[in-house]
Amino acid sequence: MVSLHCYDPFYFTHQGAEWAGPDVRQTGIVFPGPPRTALESVANLKPWVTARIQKYNTMSADVNPCSAAAFADRLKYARDWSDYYGHPVHLGEFGAIIKADAESRTNYYSAVRQECEGLNIGWCI
Repeated sequence: MVSLHCYDPFYFTHQGAEWAGPDVRQTGIVFPGPPRTALESVANLKPWVTARIQKYNTMSADVNPCSAAAFADRLKYARDWSDYYGHPVHLGEFGAIIKADAESRTNYYSAVRQECEGLNIGWCI
C-alpha cells in the first residue's frame, strides 16, 4: 500500500504558519474561493503569491486555486497510478491549520473526503 499526503491548496492549508516561511503569511483565505469580499494581500509577498491571491479573488469556484480543483487532479493521478501498478493508495494525511476559519476547514475536509471516496481512495486526517 502506498500512503499519500496532500496539503493542497497549500496557501489555504498553511496560511499564517510561521514555520512554513514568508510565502504563507497571508491569512483570511476561505475555502472554497472566491471570497465574498476580495482579500487584500499583505505587504512584501513574492509576485507569484500576489498573483495567486488575485486569482483566488477573481476565479470561479470550479477553477479557483483555493477549491477542490487544487487537489482533484492529483488524487485522480494517484487513482490511475494505483490501477496501473496494482498497489492500493491511501491518503494518510491531509488537513488545514486552525488559522483557517472553522467553516472553511469543514468545507475543505468535506471536499477532500468526497473526492477520495469518489475515487475509491481510503483516507484519514
